[in-house]
Amino acid sequence: MADSNTHFIRPKYLTEEYFTKMRQVRDLVHVMTGMLQLPDETPASARTKLRNLSPDDLHHLAKFSAVSTVYLLLKEIGEPAVPGLLIRLRDSDSVEERVAIMKLVGELRASVGRSLLQKLAMDTNPEIQKAAQQALQILDK
Repeated sequence: MADSNTHFIRPKYLTEEYFTKMRQVRDLVHVMTGMLQLPDETPASARTKLRNLSPDDLHHLAKFSAVSTVYLLLKEIGEPAVPGLLIRLRDSDSVEERVAIMKLVGELRASVGRSLLQKLAMDTNPEIQKAAQQALQILDK
């Protein structure tokens, strides 16, 4: 007879390494926000470690995007955080977290779009320059 607990199959990415990294990020967030004190760890050092997470680990940080200091940190990280934010958006059950992630992704995409238009406004082709400048004027309204 088959095991009656087969309704839950653990996805392959949910390894012990995954959970260890998730706990490390959680602890760093708590140190950065002052919710936890760890020996040899300050809020500044925790923030630096979070800022330097690899792109593959940014989805762990995205879990805390509803926390204002983490939101600002993710905004500072910018475009490299978007894939992790989208992964977390897909996997999250928290409405508050999903709203924060959607807002942040929108802001990041808008800032990336603006910077691309600013580069195009200095293009050698005058038609591209003109179109980019017009688009920037519309955004500034």
